[in-house]
Amino acid sequence: MSGPGCPVAMSLVADLVFARKQEPLNRYEAPLRIPIDDRWEAWANGKREPRRIADGPDGSMAQDCEVPPFTVACFRLGWLAAMFDPGGGTFIGGVDYEDELIEALQGALAKERDGREYEPVRGEGGA
Repeated sequence: MSGPGCPVAMSLVADLVFARKQEPLNRYEAPLRIPIDDRWEAWANGKREPRRIADGPDGSMAQDCEVPPFTVACFRLGWLAAMFDPGGGTFIGGVDYEDELIEALQGALAKERDGREYEPVRGEGGA
């Protein structure tokens, strides 16, 4: 399922890399591991060629996963849950995973920027 959250998630991943003062993605030979929270992690490929994750956690689908050029692969509890690039992508768990990942990225970014816990804003009828 591709949704409107792909560009949002892509932007948040980039913001998180910048907030952590990591090197630009094109300087890494293999996809860069970007821990997000206790459920989510991302791997970003900034190269023009597909790259394999060589050092993914044991037992995770990340181990030896090929990440297409200029793409972010996200894993939830070790399972591939999303792949997206600046033009769009796919969330395997649908809108629920899309929303969950965006909240997790916002939380990680808030912690990096000012050390606070992120408090998601719930709509009417909240979750």
